[in-house]
Amino acid sequence: MNMKEYRSKERVLKSLHFDEPDRVPLDIDGMNNTTMHIKIEKKLKKFLGINEGQSHRYV
Repeated sequence: MNMKEYRSKERVLKSLHFDEPDRVPLDIDGMNNTTMHIKIEKKLKKFLGINEGQSHRYV
C-alpha cells in the first residue's frame, strides 16, 4: 500500500482512475444537489471531530 498523503484533487483523480488513494474522498456540501440537511451536516462534523468552518445552506 502506498503511504503518500494526497491532496484532495489527487485523491479524487486516483479514485476516478480506480487507483487506491490514501483514504476515501468525501464530498460534503459540494453542490446544491449534493448538499445534506444542515442538522445532519452538523452531526456528521461533530462525529468526525471537524470544528473548523461553517455549515452552509444553499437555497
